[in-house]
Amino acid sequence: MTQRIVVKLGTSVLTDGTDRLHRPRMVDLARQIAQLRAGGCEVVLVSSGAVLAGWERLGFPKRRREMAHKQALAAVGQGRLMHLYGQLFEIYDVPVAQALLTRADLRDRVRYLNARG
Repeated sequence: MTQRIVVKLGTSVLTDGTDRLHRPRMVDLARQIAQLRAGGCEVVLVSSGAVLAGWERLGFPKRRREMAHKQALAAVGQGRLMHLYGQLFEIYDVPVAQALLTRADLRDRVRYLNARG
């Protein structure tokens, strides 16, 4: 049976303490995940960073905390973040995909099992 590893990357890991996505660090993370896959592991990457990626693109004031503001940043940033992951993992010939889950997906047994793969 293949071992499944879930890797959760918080925004602070992706930024290396800066106000921007730290691409060299992200390349290294992609390399490490590719090594795990080459060793026979199934890796699921759970990533934060969409709000920051949106902020990088739009340059809105960072200190605003309204939910609508964060949602707008995340909406812009999610696509940018996935594009970046696609580029980084392509270096190591690792395909990427995105799965968006709702609370209902986690509550309903059939949908939950489908999400688990």
